[in-house]
Amino acid sequence: MAAAARSPLARGQVDQDTAPEAGSDPCSDVVATLLSWTEDELDSLAELGSVLSPCVSELGRLWAESLGAHIAGGYGPGPQPVEALAQVNAWLLEGLLLGLRERQLAAVFQATLDYDLALLRSQDEPDLRSPLAQLYQSLEVCTLLVLRRTRELCAGNPRLPLMLAAYSRLALQFGSIVGQAFYQVRSEEIHESLRVTASLLETPRELNTRAASLDGVLVQLTQIVNQLVRCDRHLI
Repeated sequence: MAAAARSPLARGQVDQDTAPEAGSDPCSDVVATLLSWTEDELDSLAELGSVLSPCVSELGRLWAESLGAHIAGGYGPGPQPVEALAQVNAWLLEGLLLGLRERQLAAVFQATLDYDLALLRSQDEPDLRSPLAQLYQSLEVCTLLVLRRTRELCAGNPRLPLMLAAYSRLALQFGSIVGQAFYQVRSEEIHESLRVTASLLETPRELNTRAASLDGVLVQLTQIVNQLVRCDRHLI
């Protein structure tokens, strides 16, 4: 959720510097639909970002530990997985709170979308893929931690209700981004599988309609294998 350091966005509207480039990603336009915010909401989020900034490391660790408690079997033996995830969480929170302090919601939403897409696209192994329910659970855990800590640190602040309401709305929009990213990546995988299947079906059809050399067949099969296993090995 790293946010770009640019001038504040009046009323959360996208300017030319922060708006996603046209065609940069098929689902980047989701960001443009999330940017109707009042000045009071932006001010409340900026205040929340300032209040929680000293708590980034602690919240990152609590996020990792709480998420591990919800996962069947946890993270496995040793503290390394928790430490690694705590560092990533702290980095995400630091970028998020920076974006809130600078009122850069366009940059926050775009960075969130980019991170979710990169995470999902990096999960090549079926056993390692995050189900949508797990992604939403992670967002829920983070949201509860942020709201709880805000209540503790801002008790007695007359702006606390607006701060909580604004962040709750922000969390709902993060959920929309997560769902859009999940749909986009899984759709890409289905289309790729269909394309590879079509290639496999086309090979015997071509072999039945024209004479093919052994080298030609191996070259075609090599291309299909490379697509399936994502490697650059050669059969010939």
